[in-house]
Amino acid sequence: MTTAVLLLVCTIFIAINGRNDGAPLTAIALQARGQRGWAALAYLWLLLPIVPLLGFWGVADSLYKMMGVGNQAPGRTIALITAVLLTIFMSNLAGIPTSITLALVGALAGVGWATGAGISGALLIRVLSLGLAAPIVAAFIAYGLGRMRLRDTRATRNILLTYRRLTLPLLITAYAANDGQKMAFVIALALGTTVPEVAAMPLALFIGSTIFIAGVLFGLRSSGKFVRHGITTVRPMDLLWAETGASIAVLGGSALGVPLSMTQSVTGAVAGVGLSKSTRAIYWRSVGRIGIAWVWTLPVASGLAYVFVSFM
Repeated sequence: MTTAVLLLVCTIFIAINGRNDGAPLTAIALQARGQRGWAALAYLWLLLPIVPLLGFWGVADSLYKMMGVGNQAPGRTIALITAVLLTIFMSNLAGIPTSITLALVGALAGVGWATGAGISGALLIRVLSLGLAAPIVAAFIAYGLGRMRLRDTRATRNILLTYRRLTLPLLITAYAANDGQKMAFVIALALGTTVPEVAAMPLALFIGSTIFIAGVLFGLRSSGKFVRHGITTVRPMDLLWAETGASIAVLGGSALGVPLSMTQSVTGAVAGVGLSKSTRAIYWRSVGRIGIAWVWTLPVASGLAYVFVSFM
């Protein structure tokens, strides 16, 4: 019974991860000229398993270590994932694209405190500080690119056409190398094994990737509306700059082995593009709501995980 519940909550987590993270990435592709939604789905389905299969699973392993020795028991895993899902559910009810990564980090801390295993304060501060820095870095990069004034020449148009074809795979590679590794982490917990062992299981990873894509398709419509009008009204060219800013920020986190939120990074990058036009181009009320969600995500997820583990 416990095993069935564990597999169920992990499957739901991967699908919700697709809805929350993968759908905005696909929505960006649908809005950017020269990119195709089906290409985004294909890249996601392929790269999510391939990146760990190639040996790039440092972020997933960091999450696994944050879980703490002995805390990978099925009951505690169920408590962890349930806390994350409930936190995300409450955020979605409010229509706010919060961060599953931040919720997961908070829940990991809650499990550690509830079991007495604790979590390294230095590690937690490092993850949270870099998580806060990622959308800011993405915003600065996108702002700088958005301020550029390009001459309308044939050569410029050809360069931009080529660039459009490169930004989407770059963005999804960045996601698969960092934020997307939550999938490998959860699969490891579901199968009662370690991340390096999961990284050698192509079938398990591709099954997880298929579930992720199902979640993407479920959340695509609402994510498309938010990308276009949630923070600022963006043009197709603006989305290219947003993709670039978010990709650079998240790849930097991957190099450090720190889990970052692609949702937050894309949101920051879109805001940066909007600011490059004018401060009036930003819907500050939406930004405020997102900020509030990011502030409460960590303590809520941590508190729920603590309560769930304590009463198991």
